Amino acid sequence: MSDDVVLCINCGSSSVKAALVAPDPDAPAHAGPTAMRRLASVHVDGIGTEHPAVAIDGGHRHSVDAADHGDAVAVVLDVLAEGGHPYPGAAGHRLVHGGPDLVAPVVLDADVLARLEQVVGFAPLHLPAELAAVRRLAEVRVDLPQVGCFDTAFHADLPAVATRLPLPSWVADAGVRRYGFHGLSYEWLVARLGGDHLGRAVLAHLGNGASLAAVDHGRPVDTTMGLTPTGGLVMGTRT
Repeated sequence: MSDDVVLCINCGSSSVKAALVAPDPDAPAHAGPTAMRRLASVHVDGIGTEHPAVAIDGGHRHSVDAADHGDAVAVVLDVLAEGGHPYPGAAGHRLVHGGPDLVAPVVLDADVLARLEQVVGFAPLHLPAELAAVRRLAEVRVDLPQVGCFDTAFHADLPAVATRLPLPSWVADAGVRRYGFHGLSYEWLVARLGGDHLGRAVLAHLGNGASLAAVDHGRPVDTTMGLTPTGGLVMGTRT
């Protein structure tokens, strides 16, 4: 086990993307001591279909057994071990939503997992698969600490004018608000470019899912996404 090596896991609706990372001594100074470099990447796709497959570092895809995201995470571990890569000291999961209260990285213990089960309704297409991956990893690597990093967390400090919807107070108290997504992407951008250097800026996350975020010296002040990721820019499947 290498304490400074981290396994990063990103579960999609039918895929798992994983990267093994370690501290990057060549990162810009403003990126801080936690800037990382990639040692290996693994992509499992077609989860739950007749033909799931895995590829490492963008190489040749070959068939695997992956009926669900738990199976896919086990495949990731096997592939990394077969490639002679170091055993990670921790795992970090990209979780699409932390609900109203989970707004910072947190160790995924039994209490936190129970709290996440209560907010599955905020992201019913993603959170169940992500939680399945966490639980399977805990079964096969009981000694591995796991941390959840939330895509909504970057936007947790948005001012009320950016989060409040024109609805009664009891609706807001129930957690219905604009949350903002792609937060890990924006957090990475701010870290790489430097919040002070950015000043007042608009950041863009562009892909099949897309959004914009306004920042003031690295702190979020507005976002195009709302209660769900469907708001804002036109995207691949979200109009």
